[in-house]
Amino acid sequence: MALKDHSVSYVQELMENFFELVENGDADGPESWYSVKYGEGMPCDVPGLGTLTYVEDYGGEGGGDEYWVVFSLKDDELMRWFRMDGWYQSYAGGEFDSDLKEVSPKQKTITVWE
Repeated sequence: MALKDHSVSYVQELMENFFELVENGDADGPESWYSVKYGEGMPCDVPGLGTLTYVEDYGGEGGGDEYWVVFSLKDDELMRWFRMDGWYQSYAGGEFDSDLKEVSPKQKTITVWE
């Protein structure tokens, strides 16, 4: 089954299974959503999904309670982008506790007055 045929929930399930493989030493790559957020072990191949690459993240100290990571998966046919959201609190750190979302890059133009 190709990447284009996977639902977002199935992608999340395969990613979490992959994290367990890495944690057990049976694969190379990130071992958690936190590792993805910090670009650890990437790019790497995730069985059934393709090449996992870190794209961007936000959150942590000084970022309020917003906390997320965006990554891409690419197989021979296409590339898809996903975002995992969470929250951050200075006394508790960050936590990823949501469902994976599929996202796409969109450019925005802003005006800055100096």
